[in-house]
Amino acid sequence: LSYKPLIVARKGSFLSDIMERSGIENIIKDTFSLYPKISLEYLIEKSPEVIIFLSDCHKEELQRFLPNSRIFCIPKD
Repeated sequence: LSYKPLIVARKGSFLSDIMERSGIENIIKDTFSLYPKISLEYLIEKSPEVIIFLSDCHKEELQRFLPNSRIFCIPKD
């Protein structure tokens, strides 16, 4: 969802449901919050295939840490 802070949508959230209906498996499963904050280290450890941001993102910066991930930024406008 957002990069700073790094907020994600976990399994069971509306956004995760949309992703799963599109064939994208959500790697964030076992958290209390539907939209938890996670660390960059956790994201690197999980090494997701696809990352989708619904706000401004720092694609080039993230791509250095996650070279095998496809990163998409959907602007607010």
